[in-house]
Amino acid sequence: ASMAAPYAFVFGSLKGLNVEEHVPTNKNEYGIRIGANIGERLSTSFVYFRDVNNGLSPNLAIKLTDFVVIPGVGPVPTTAEFTHPVHNIYGAYFNYDFRPLDIIIKGEFARVEDNPTSAKAYMESGLPPTLRTFRLKPWNLWMLGFDKKVWMRWLSPTMVDLGFQWLHQQVRSYDENTLTFPRNVDSFTGQMMWWMFNGKMQNFIFGVFNPPLGRMGGGTAMTRCSTLWYFSTNWYAKVEVQAFWGDRFISGINQGQFVPALINTNEVTFKLGFQW
Repeated sequence: ASMAAPYAFVFGSLKGLNVEEHVPTNKNEYGIRIGANIGERLSTSFVYFRDVNNGLSPNLAIKLTDFVVIPGVGPVPTTAEFTHPVHNIYGAYFNYDFRPLDIIIKGEFARVEDNPTSAKAYMESGLPPTLRTFRLKPWNLWMLGFDKKVWMRWLSPTMVDLGFQWLHQQVRSYDENTLTFPRNVDSFTGQMMWWMFNGKMQNFIFGVFNPPLGRMGGGTAMTRCSTLWYFSTNWYAKVEVQAFWGDRFISGINQGQFVPALINTNEVTFKLGFQW
C-alpha cells in the first residue's frame, strides 16, 4: 500500500501476454441493509450484497488461453483474460459506546460466497484450452477494534484521536494441495491524529503489521506519518513519510483482503497546494 499505489507488482507476471478484460454488462449489483439502534449506546446493521468481483490481489480471477506451441518448450498461453465472477456477501456490523472507558467498540463480520482465491493453475475442460489460476471459495472476514479520544496536553491542546483494529480473514473449504493463498491471515492496524496551532496543522500516524505466514508471506509492517499545515488562507503544505519493515523478498505475497500487500518501498513526499 504505497502512497502512489503502484500496482505493477500485481501484474508483472503478465508481461508479454495479450491482456483482455471481460467486463460484465449484464450482471446487476444490488444489496439491502437493515439497521437498528438498541438503546443509546448500541447501533447494529445487517447487510446483503450481490457483487461483481472487481478486486485486485488476491481476487484476480485470471484465465490463460490462446495457446501456441513453441518447439522445445511446448504449449504456451498468449492471452490473459480478466474475468469477473459474481458472488453473494452476507454481513453485519455494530458500534457500541462503552462509557466506563469512554471508547467506541466496533466490529464487522462478512461471509463471501464464491470468492476468487489464488491457486495452482489447472486446465479447464472444453475448448479452447484454458488454464485457470484461481478457485472459487467461501471466505469469512471479520474486524474488531475501538476508537478513543484522549488528552495529551504535552502533544496537543485538543483531544487526540486513537484507533486500533484487528482484522482476520479465513478461507473456508480449504485445500492446501491446490490453493496458494493461506487459510488464515491477520492484520493489525493503529492510527493516531491530532491538531496543533489552533487547527492549522494536522498530524497523522498510521501503522499496519501482518504476522509471519511462513512460505506464504507475512512478517511485514508499514508505518506512515504525515503533517498537513495550512500556513495561510489559501496555501498549504504537506509532508508524508512511509517506511517499510520486514523481509523484502516476501513482502508482496498474500497479505490479505482487508489490507493490500505491503510494498517494500520507503518513500518521502512533499506537496505544496493552493486553494480558492
